[in-house]
Amino acid sequence: MILGFSTSSEWTSTALFTPDGHMVDSEIEHAPRRASETIWVQTERILARVGVELQGITGLMADTGPGSFTGVRVGVVFAKTLAFLSGVRCAGATAFDLISPGALVSFPSKKGEFYVREIGQDLRVQTDFPADAVGFGPGVAEPTYPSAARFGDVFSRLNWVAPEAFLPEYVLPPSISLPKRPFRHV
Repeated sequence: MILGFSTSSEWTSTALFTPDGHMVDSEIEHAPRRASETIWVQTERILARVGVELQGITGLMADTGPGSFTGVRVGVVFAKTLAFLSGVRCAGATAFDLISPGALVSFPSKKGEFYVREIGQDLRVQTDFPADAVGFGPGVAEPTYPSAARFGDVFSRLNWVAPEAFLPEYVLPPSISLPKRPFRHV
C-alpha cells in the first residue's frame, strides 16, 4: 500500500493507494497552519479503517508545491521520514497536478499574484485569476484545492526516488533580504 499527502494549501489531505495506483481511502480537512498534526492523525485513521500497519506501506508520495512554504515542507519531510524509516521510496506531484492534472490551473502566489500553469507552457505569475482556470484564491466561486486523492490521476507518471533525493519544487526565488551592513564577526 502507498500513502500520499498534500499539505501545500489550507486543506490537508491523506490518501491510501494500492501498489498499482487505485485509491482505497482518503481524508481531507481544512487545517490552516496545522498540517503537521493533521496528516499524522489522518494517516492513523486511514490505516486503522483499512486494517493496514505502517510497516505494510511500500511507498510514500507528497505534494511538492508550489504553495505554502511551511506546508509543502511538512508533507515532504513527513513522507521522507516515513520512507527512510521504512526503507521505501518516495514520489511527488505538483500542487497543480493535485488540483487537476490536465487543466489550466491557478492559485495564489504572493502579494496579490497568482501562479498559472497551462499545459505545454512555462509556469507564469500574473495579477488575476484566469476565467477558465480551476484552482482557488480570493474571489474564486468554486474553489478546487490540491488533494492527495488525485495522486491516482498521475500515478503512472510518478518518479520514485530514495528519500534523501526527494525534494520540494521551488518555482520562485526565496523572498529574503540581505542586511544593509554585514554582520560583525566575533
